[in-house]
Amino acid sequence: MNVCKTNHTFRSCTRPLLALLVLLLFSVKAVAQEPLRGTDSRVRVVTSIDPASILVGEQSVLTIKVYTPKGAKVNINLPENALLNGVEVLSAPVLKDSSMISDDIAERIYTVPVTAFDSATYEVKPVDVLVDNQVYSQEEAPLLQATNIPVDVSKPDQFFGIKENWKVPFVWKDYLWILYLLASSLLFIAAVVLLVIYIARKRKTAVALPPDIPVTDPYTEAKSTLEELRKAELWRQGSVKEHYTILSDTIRRYLERTLGLSTMDKTSAEIVEQMSLRKEVKHEHVGELRALLSEADLVKFAKYKPSESENIGSVNASNKFIDDLHEEHKAYIEELARAEKEDMSKTENRSES
Repeated sequence: MNVCKTNHTFRSCTRPLLALLVLLLFSVKAVAQEPLRGTDSRVRVVTSIDPASILVGEQSVLTIKVYTPKGAKVNINLPENALLNGVEVLSAPVLKDSSMISDDIAERIYTVPVTAFDSATYEVKPVDVLVDNQVYSQEEAPLLQATNIPVDVSKPDQFFGIKENWKVPFVWKDYLWILYLLASSLLFIAAVVLLVIYIARKRKTAVALPPDIPVTDPYTEAKSTLEELRKAELWRQGSVKEHYTILSDTIRRYLERTLGLSTMDKTSAEIVEQMSLRKEVKHEHVGELRALLSEADLVKFAKYKPSESENIGSVNASNKFIDDLHEEHKAYIEELARAEKEDMSKTENRSES
């Protein structure tokens, strides 16, 4: 006690105590970091080996079956070149199968290629599995027997080198997803090609209003277009919308050229309103126009599907509307036609001069 009273002697006494305290702290930390041993009775680790007897340097397969509760995390720490009581691990464990054997128990099967280079009988252990950060050991260690080949030193030509590692056998079921992916890709490409062909053929069947067809007057132009539309029978080819588009555009163009109405950039309601304000147009013609344009709008915008008789009747009704309007306002129409021809003549004369 009196010896440690001086400063020098006190420091000499406390140094060993500090070193012991630091060592104790590190020991406690290391113990705290080690995973605990598992106690869940539902967890089982079953190991087997096949073949159980090999020649020195040959390979065998260690199978590890792990039974755990559903959703448990499993980790097997068997790195390549690890030794299990003299048995060498050639590569890390590979998960070969996973399934539910009951409602709450999952089975995972791992395979590990192993070998031995000394003639002996080995207990393949320890195999520890980490399940949810708790360690579980194998229930029973399988036995692996490795034997030497009798060597006839008088025949050196029969000596061979060390065998190479076994390759994992090819299982075609493991690559089924590639076949499914290829089949799905081919079906998608075929569907796209068929869709492009369908759209291209549909466009070819569409009948457009020929803007450059020479006509003598608006009435002849409208009648000619309606006759072509009647012969085309677009509804039989699935082009009902194109049929009614051409129909309504023909009526709009006829009204614009004959009565001077602004129709091509107007809605159906606006066109009917313009017609109703014209004193020379009878009320019954306004009603016919409203019916024709309304039916066309239903098909074009509301996806209404008219019957075959309605498709044929739409052309007949349009012809009747144009005929009636033409006869009633023949004088007025002829005057507008002459004015239009004069304007065209003046334009041609200006261009020639």
